[in-house]
Amino acid sequence: GIIFAGSFDRGEEGALIDYNNSFGWHGNEANLVFKIYEYNQSDNDCNLTLKKSDGSEIENATIYEKFYLADSAYAIALKKDLNLSKWNCNISFDKFSDNDLLLFYNYRPWKGETFCGDGGEGNVTLLSSNIKSFIIKKVNSHLELKISMFKSKGDINITISKQKVTF
Repeated sequence: GIIFAGSFDRGEEGALIDYNNSFGWHGNEANLVFKIYEYNQSDNDCNLTLKKSDGSEIENATIYEKFYLADSAYAIALKKDLNLSKWNCNISFDKFSDNDLLLFYNYRPWKGETFCGDGGEGNVTLLSSNIKSFIIKKVNSHLELKISMFKSKGDINITISKQKVTF
């Protein structure tokens, strides 16, 4: 698939901000994701035939020079923060503890798939254990990531926290 960067890369607070419907997260519409149906190349010129992820024609789309090619989506979550009753998961979470930070991959929300594997493969792997909290929030035009880790041994408790900002 191909995703045109558009207003998401402009850093504008007033830009298009409906991420759920733009990329198709958890069953929403994938309005900014297009499937490459045909590709032709002649010397240095290439032509793409694009359609929406549901196969319908593209109407009134703004095409930008910057784009991303996508084959899979990724998600990060603490096991204790997952609401597994919301989805029909094909993945077993028994081997993970509530304080494990998990990476979900190999799924395509623009095709109606979720990280649970319904409609696709949907895989999960352990990123880190002993996570006290993991928070990502959007502030204006950037993302703040906060993580706190802990380790206990006997009567000694250690907590480490880190914050990162991405633009």
